[in-house]
Amino acid sequence: MNNPEFEEFLISTERTNIFLRMEVFGEDILLKLFGSGSHIGAVITCIPSENEIITNVSVTGNHKEDVVARPLAETVCSITGKKTVCISGIHIDNASKKDIEDVIKAVDDLRIHIKKFFENTIT
Repeated sequence: MNNPEFEEFLISTERTNIFLRMEVFGEDILLKLFGSGSHIGAVITCIPSENEIITNVSVTGNHKEDVVARPLAETVCSITGKKTVCISGIHIDNASKKDIEDVIKAVDDLRIHIKKFFENTIT
C-alpha cells in the first residue's frame, strides 16, 4: 500500500456514500467498510492457507452486510496472502430492493478497484 499505515476509498450510490479504510495491522490487514448510519453488521475473517482461504462470517441480528464484505475480504486476502478482517456496517433507512442492489454493485465495483490497486502496488 502506498501509505504504510492505511488507504481510504469512497464510492457513492444514489442514497449513500460507502467508505473503505484498509489498515496495515501488524502483519495483517483490517478493512472497515461503512456507509452513513454506521454500525457493525458483519465481521468477516479470512485466513490464507496453502490451497484455500478459510473464511469465518459473523453477522449481528438480521444484518446482511456479509453479502458485500465477504467477497471484499476474500479478494484482499487472496491477493496479499495476509490474514484479513473486514468490519462492515451500511445502513439506509427504508432501503428498497434497488437501494440494496446499488450497494451490492457499488461494493463489487470497489472490490474490483481494490484488486487493480493491489496488482499495481505489489508488482
